[in-house]
Amino acid sequence: MLPDPKKGAVSFGGPKCLQQSHMVAPEEVGQYVAARMPNAQLHIIAATGHCPHMSAPAETIEAMRQFLDS
Repeated sequence: MLPDPKKGAVSFGGPKCLQQSHMVAPEEVGQYVAARMPNAQLHIIAATGHCPHMSAPAETIEAMRQFLDS
């Protein structure tokens, strides 16, 4: 279970990149995590494996840019 951000345990957000059709962490998990982290942004990207920056670098960079520009 994630710490409750209302209690100050999680005080930061950021871009959360989740691969499409991820077997371990489905989209619902990403939504759950993003909803509980201040300023989090969930991005579903067409990547594979646990290294989205390697399998989908352009999409990963775009997610990071969107967060930094917000």
